[in-house]
Amino acid sequence: MFVELMFVLLLAAAFAIVAARLFRSTTLLTYHAGAAQNGAASFEAAVAALRADVWAAKSVTAADQRTLTAMPPLAGGGAATAVTWNISETNLVRGDGRRAQSWPIPPGCSFAADDAGTVTLTVPQSASAHASEVRLTQQVRLVTRLTGR
Repeated sequence: MFVELMFVLLLAAAFAIVAARLFRSTTLLTYHAGAAQNGAASFEAAVAALRADVWAAKSVTAADQRTLTAMPPLAGGGAATAVTWNISETNLVRGDGRRAQSWPIPPGCSFAADDAGTVTLTVPQSASAHASEVRLTQQVRLVTRLTGR
């Protein structure tokens, strides 16, 4: 009888260990899925703001791979304030002279701008992101190229 009781206790302990590990795995999976969804939504919001600035810009320059400056057209005859985008290690920061906005991004991202008015945001391969490029176009340069004016 003692052997059967020990066997039942051993079986119950094994079940408890497996149940605890299953509970932990399920909880971590839920946490990581939510974090990935938040990261994707945040990156999309940053790209949407960058896209709007580049699209409306009169000129765009990339001082280096981590700094991009978009000069909006003059509004109402007033002085235009440049919008500056900076990439730190894992943050994308937009500053327009009045306020700064920041979004988390995958590490190693970089900017490039060409003479045709195309801005490229490069995202390298990492544990949290696939390698990709986001290409953005200026409206003024696009219209000029298409119409020849």
